[in-house]
Amino acid sequence: MQNAITFDSSVLSRDKVYQRAYKESLAIYAKESTRKGRTLDQILIESMRGHYAEVWLMENGYMDDDRPYKDLFEPDGTPIEIKVTKCESYVRYVLDRCKDKFKMGINIAPKIYIFLNEPESTLYEFHGIFYWNGMKFIGSRPFIQPAISNLQTAITSV
Repeated sequence: MQNAITFDSSVLSRDKVYQRAYKESLAIYAKESTRKGRTLDQILIESMRGHYAEVWLMENGYMDDDRPYKDLFEPDGTPIEIKVTKCESYVRYVLDRCKDKFKMGINIAPKIYIFLNEPESTLYEFHGIFYWNGMKFIGSRPFIQPAISNLQTAITSV
């Protein structure tokens, strides 16, 4: 049986993740339309889950997209969104929310990377890449654990 691409967030700098997530959380909290009744702490906790995946990818050749509410660039410069959800059965919900953003004209990257992470766990599993084709998301999933030097190729060639 083949393994999924995984990482343990405990090996990453918590301070680096916190600084990135806190900056974004303040921006989200500042507007009621993005705050949606949540406290700053609630937003920060969720933001940190996503930023662990972002920092891990950046440590493996991906580049930060420092524009507001943007995530990363693949090594070739393609903008990507990073989403983290707790289990595979929630992936459809995540994609539906992204689909709604497209339909509302919100400018998000049409390429979504999804990671699975239980909220109390430090383990992350790369679930797959999903592309917006103008009407729906189509996706693919990786099936092998690459050597870290092959990570970029393994993920972006899915």
